[in-house]
Amino acid sequence: MRPHRWFPEDSADTQTARAEEYARAWRALRRQAWRDGLLFALEVLLSTGTGLFFMGMALHVTDVEEGGLYWQGGMLVWFVGLALALVRAQGRAERRE
Repeated sequence: MRPHRWFPEDSADTQTARAEEYARAWRALRRQAWRDGLLFALEVLLSTGTGLFFMGMALHVTDVEEGGLYWQGGMLVWFVGLALALVRAQGRAERRE
């Protein structure tokens, strides 16, 4: 088994091609990380907005029981949406590695 070193067949063109390929892969990885971060933020904002909408509906009804259902439902939508966004973000980050 030969030790790892640069062999004469590795020309400067080959090294340049490898460096360019590495740079392209790095840019693609960073771009995907930004997209995943933006998608996570959008998922959190969507679940929070939907949950707060239902919680706000609780303040606009006159029946106490119906208001309680809206309030609890809004909290449920908010927390479940946040948990799902976290789980999905973790899965995307693990696939990226």
